Amino acid sequence: MKRLIMIVVMCFIAGFLFYLHQHKQSLSGFNCSGLMVMKANTFPGTYSYVVDVRMYFTNAAEGFYILNGTFSANDKTYELQRIKHFSYQLKNDKDLYEIIITKENISTFDNTLKRLADQILMPLGSSFLPQMKRIDKNALLLNMLYSPYFICTAT
Repeated sequence: MKRLIMIVVMCFIAGFLFYLHQHKQSLSGFNCSGLMVMKANTFPGTYSYVVDVRMYFTNAAEGFYILNGTFSANDKTYELQRIKHFSYQLKNDKDLYEIIITKENISTFDNTLKRLADQILMPLGSSFLPQMKRIDKNALLLNMLYSPYFICTAT
């Protein structure tokens, strides 16, 4: 009986350690892409954007995403082509991460006004809290909490 209890306890500990390892495993190598479309009426005015988004997790704490599309505000349309670098870290055991924008590269073709982009597209230093849940070892479900889900795959 003692052996059986000992085996059950050891299996429980091994399972728990495996869960912790999988749960806190790096997101490095996962890539996501999707089309984001949004239109809103806000205090500064009406804006909309249609943007192809590609997100890459480059290591255990950093990544970047590429925005390529158009941004419209108050009946004027701008080209939007930029790369936003970010850091990320796990915030709790419910797969909630904090992403902080650390750097931004703006293409010479991007003519979106800085004051408009900063109001809508998260300026440097801003953060957001997406949920990133592993489906299996090669797939990740990313929920931005205000937009549709992205499914990311490991490369």
